[in-house]
Amino acid sequence: MSEESPLAEIIRNEIEQKGPIPFRSFMELALYHPEFGYYATGKSSVGKEGDFLTSVSVGSLFGRMLAHYFIGTWEEIGRPEPFDLIEIGAHQGHLFRDVVNAIAGIEPQLHRIMRCKIIEPFPKLREIQQRALSHSPVEWVSTLQDIPNQSVHGVIWSNELFDALPVHLVKKFPHGWAEVYVTHGQAGFEWSIGQATYDPMDAPAGFPIWSDLPDNYTTELWPHADFWAGELARVLEHGKIVTIDYGFPASELYASHRKEGTLQAYHKHKRSLNVLARVGEQDITAHVNFTALIESGKKAGLNEKSWMTQERFLMDILKSMPPADLERWSPSEKKQFNTLVHPDMLGHVFKVLVQEKS
Repeated sequence: MSEESPLAEIIRNEIEQKGPIPFRSFMELALYHPEFGYYATGKSSVGKEGDFLTSVSVGSLFGRMLAHYFIGTWEEIGRPEPFDLIEIGAHQGHLFRDVVNAIAGIEPQLHRIMRCKIIEPFPKLREIQQRALSHSPVEWVSTLQDIPNQSVHGVIWSNELFDALPVHLVKKFPHGWAEVYVTHGQAGFEWSIGQATYDPMDAPAGFPIWSDLPDNYTTELWPHADFWAGELARVLEHGKIVTIDYGFPASELYASHRKEGTLQAYHKHKRSLNVLARVGEQDITAHVNFTALIESGKKAGLNEKSWMTQERFLMDILKSMPPADLERWSPSEKKQFNTLVHPDMLGHVFKVLVQEKS
C-alpha cells in the first residue's frame, strides 16, 4: 500500500486541516481505523504467510499447555460453576480454539461448565473468529465495559495485545520531554516535534526522569496501565489475569542505552524501524512496560502472582503435566515446544505476567 492509499489520504487530510498530529494518533489510525486500519480490516495475519511469527502460529501445543494451566487454575480456585474463560483480542481465534479443544479432551467436566467469551471490537475480526470457533459455544462482546462488575470467576488472558496499543513517542531535550508528531511533506509522512499532549504527572510507573538521560533520548510513554488494570480488577471476582507479551521491566525498558526506544513495524516477516510506511498494511508495536502493569494492578486490587519468561512459564506447566501426556507427544510437538521455550527463539522474547484476585 502506498501513501496514496485511502487511509494515508485520510491521515494526510487531517494533517493538512489541523497540522501535525501526535504519533499516538497516527498509530491509532494506522492500526485501528474502523474501515482501513491494519487490525480492523482483518488483514493482519501470522505464521509463514503472515507478517510475523507468534507462539500460536507455531502449532496447537501452545494452546494445549495453556489449557493445562487453566485447568489447574479452575481446581485452585475451588472448581466454580460456571468457570469463565475470556480472551481479549483473540486475533483469528486459533488460540482460543486450541485451548477449548484441549480442555474438552483433558477435563470434560470443566468443558461442560465453561462460560467462554471473546472481547473483540472489530466486526471483521469477529467474523474470522466465529468461523474458527463455529463448533464452540462462545459469546462475543465488544469491550471489557460490556462485562458486569465482579462477574468473572476464572481466567482472563491476552496474547500479544498490549504491545499493539498506541503509545506517545517522546524525546528528551535540555528543558525536558517533548512529544514526537507526524507531519506530511514531499517525501510522504515524516517526523516533527511538538508540545506534549500528556501530563508528565500521569506517566506510568518506572518512567525515567529526563535529567538522568542523554539529550535526544527517544522512548515510548505507555499510557494504558491504569485503565486496563482498573477494568480487569472491576470485572474479576475470583481468578487470574494472564498477560503474554513482549516487554521489559521499566528499569530495562528505559535503560540509557535504549536511546531509540522499542518502536518497530513488521511486514512479511521483515522488521522495520520505518513505522510511517505502508500505512494500514504493517503491524506497529512497542514493548510493554510490565512494571506499569504490575504496579497499576496492585493499586486496583490485583496481586502479582508471577512474572517470568515464557520459557520458565511453560517449563513449570510441563512439570505439572501427566507423564502419559508427554509420552504421546509427536516429533512435531517436541519441535513446537523447543521453539516456544528456546532462549534464542520465543522463550525469552515473550514474558508472562500472572495477576490474581481471591
